[in-house]
Amino acid sequence: MMTDGFNPIETDGSGEFSDERLQVYLLGELGEQERLFLDQRLLADDALAERVRLVEAQLIDEYVAGELDPRTAEAFPTRFLRTDARREQVRLTAALRA
Repeated sequence: MMTDGFNPIETDGSGEFSDERLQVYLLGELGEQERLFLDQRLLADDALAERVRLVEAQLIDEYVAGELDPRTAEAFPTRFLRTDARREQVRLTAALRA
């Protein structure tokens, strides 16, 4: 059987995704199988969806503050800022920091 390397055991051990995996998800860097699994979980799990929103806010805050590691900072504009809503969140976060 061919897979993209995803193994559900790659979660934090409790069946939950780590914040790092959620950040990889938000940057569009998960393999297809893992992304589809997480997409399905997000539809049914409000707590997980809230965690994704928190990780997203943290990612934006770190980007605006210039605190992302170089690889993530390089990927952020093209991989994360794909929607008007996300670009607006970055603009608002930057305005609040100013």
